[in-house]
Formats: sequence, structure tokens, C-alpha cells
Amino acid sequence: MMTMFEMQQPPAPLTPYQFLMRFTQPERSGIRTEASSDAVLSDFLYVLDHAQEVIITDPMIKAAVNYLTTVPASSPILTAARASAILS
Repeated sequence: MMTMFEMQQPPAPLTPYQFLMRFTQPERSGIRTEASSDAVLSDFLYVLDHAQEVIITDPMIKAAVNYLTTVPASSPILTAARASAILS
């Protein structure tokens, strides 16, 4: 059983590399492909490229990962389950 202290600890920050490795190679390729024509994804990759650490509870990170469940509309890069797994 977790103590109250353990339950309140935020997740440890990740390096951008560690964060990107939570995605599969096809998912990373899909993100790069979509980013060439999607300003939201382009900005997300720009921020990651300039980050020293990634905090998966950060609202911008959560929003960006969840955004991947909607693009491209015909066949989204991530399912909701994959987005949840990446953010956990």
C-alpha cells in the first residue's frame, strides 16, 4: 500500500529522448509527417526540441498527446489507450 507521501509525488521529469521513446517508431514517424502540415504538431516538436525536460503532467504535454488521437482525422496517430499509456 502506498503512503500518502508516495501518492502525492509527481512523476519524475523525462528527457525529451525518454519521452519520445514512449512512442513507437511508426507513431514518431506519423507525428513528423503530420507536423509538416499541422501547426499544432509543428509547435509541439519545436518545444520538445528545445526542452531540457518533459513533465508528463504538464497541461501542454497532455493536450499535445491527446491531440494525436484526432490527427489525421481519417486515421489518428494514437488511440485513446495509447495516449493514456504514454502519459502514465
